[in-house]
Amino acid sequence: MWFEAWGALFDSSIADSLCVADEFGPIAQECCKTILPLLFCSTYSQIELLDTSKVGDEQSEFEVFIFSAYQVLMSLIDFQGQYVLPLILEAMNHSFEIIMSKQPQLYTEGDVCDIATTCNLFLEIHSNLIYKIENLEQLQSMYSPLFKILNILPQITNNDAGTVVIKLNSAIRTLFSCLHEYESQITNQYINQLIIQFIQIATACSNTEVSSKVIDLLFELILACRPEIYQIPIVQEILRNGTSFINKFPMVLRKYVISGMSDIIVLPMPDSIFKQANYEQNATGYKLLIEENVIQPIVQCFQTNTFNNYRDLCKTIQMIVKNKEDLNNLNKQMILLPLNPLMNDILPKTLPVMNIELLHYTLTLYYNILTQLHSAMDEQSVGNFIEILFKIFNGKISMIIEENERHSNSSLSLFIKILCFFVKEWRYRNKNKSNTLYISILMKSYSLITVDIVNNMNIKTIGNSIFREGYLLFFRICDVYFEELSKNYQFFGMINQMILQGFSLPDIELVKLIIENVLELNMNKKLFIHPTFKANTVTFCIQLLNVLIKNEHSQEETIDLLYNILDADAPSLLQSFNIVLHSFFQQHPQLTEQQKNDTTQLFANAIDLPTFSFATQQFINDMNCYFN
Repeated sequence: MWFEAWGALFDSSIADSLCVADEFGPIAQECCKTILPLLFCSTYSQIELLDTSKVGDEQSEFEVFIFSAYQVLMSLIDFQGQYVLPLILEAMNHSFEIIMSKQPQLYTEGDVCDIATTCNLFLEIHSNLIYKIENLEQLQSMYSPLFKILNILPQITNNDAGTVVIKLNSAIRTLFSCLHEYESQITNQYINQLIIQFIQIATACSNTEVSSKVIDLLFELILACRPEIYQIPIVQEILRNGTSFINKFPMVLRKYVISGMSDIIVLPMPDSIFKQANYEQNATGYKLLIEENVIQPIVQCFQTNTFNNYRDLCKTIQMIVKNKEDLNNLNKQMILLPLNPLMNDILPKTLPVMNIELLHYTLTLYYNILTQLHSAMDEQSVGNFIEILFKIFNGKISMIIEENERHSNSSLSLFIKILCFFVKEWRYRNKNKSNTLYISILMKSYSLITVDIVNNMNIKTIGNSIFREGYLLFFRICDVYFEELSKNYQFFGMINQMILQGFSLPDIELVKLIIENVLELNMNKKLFIHPTFKANTVTFCIQLLNVLIKNEHSQEETIDLLYNILDADAPSLLQSFNIVLHSFFQQHPQLTEQQKNDTTQLFANAIDLPTFSFATQQFINDMNCYFN
């Protein structure tokens, strides 16, 4: 009740009066002195008599008590921040000093006094305090508990270490943004000390997960405080002696360091705008750094036929290119400088002799590079790489699908995704012009899907990503090259076949994907009213009705497609469907006249999708009764 009373008072309109607020200053201080010992672990023993047990998701007596105290503290911060802020900072520091004096083995999971619980509480209070900070000294005081925790991370062996690092991440990011507002010599000295501290922690900690997150924080700090931070001694040393800095870290951590170094070189300005002067200044050094630490080790893998590090090296490049799609082309060209020899020379020579596992890693790498840096990549080089992949997979599709081996499936699926991305992105570069390479790859892709992939679909392949990616590629090609493909009437037969083939399998996700893409193709290219498609509409709709009667899955989606086809270009939905029903009855002479009349009557009031869906569901039920 004490907490509720104080909370109500601080939230009341009376407390908004400045004169009252000034008088409440000493009272707020006294209140804060009462609450703080209850909130920090150093004096939890004072309330140990409270019940900590709970049922289900209900809060325990202890949790309710702590939450009430916390709410009053937050009201105090809003109401009398200038009085209580020093007290809160002092209490947090004192509490964390006590934690530091504990032995690491005492940090036990579930203990209300443990490091993770205290850290969580710190972060909650931190989010409400940060906007009250007025100078760098207060900021340093506020964050000193946090960095004391960082210092003992290497000593913590239980799960608390990983939990704490994750929790610290958001708080430290806020610190970075605040530091950038204080442009002073003392700020730079503080940041210099923080970076050195991060490096010491990351190299000393035996927990790889913790160390990797600390390395991420190190480079996030540099990026958050750029460009001024590039002038401080430790950052200059990192940039000047990149390879030596990387070698300070264990092998398992180097991919995080290399990726971080790539970011601070490629993104030297807060707006990520890379000017020609930046490029000329950094290009040679950047190229050498990535060549020494990534490209040359990859070459050595193939020269020595030893691939222990190959996967990690591929992941390093994936981390380098991650989230770079929106950069301008000059930034991307910088990243591609050391990667071009790899993609245009080294990998094309080694692709044909790779085993399936190495091929999987390589295609994962290439797909990531392509999707992120494509705007700065040369079409001919990408096309040459794709042509090699066509040769590798030629004649092997049936075997890969039949064997259903993980890496083989994934490699073929990645190849199809690469094709789909190429068809989509390079269409704009080839708009209004003839390009032999692009058209050649497009038609080979069309053949791959309509001949090799679809003909191998069966009940055993349900859920296989190869077919989902294959359908996406098929509809992408249809959209890009519709005008040319539609000149051949067989193209529309292929669309119908692809749809019916996909619907024949109880793969709900595949059916949804097909319908979504068919409707999109119709929206873009008016598929349903194309003369050749319309000529076969009745036959196709009957086939869809037969699918509905036979299959229990995906009925709602199939009905939706049927409705859209019938409603595309007809005087009325009913008239259009009556034509389909008439042909359907001719295919099923076992139906009596009464059954035909009853069926026709079902659709008498079908004027929109809801009424059509209801009638069609009844139609399906009736047909199953009539035919069984």
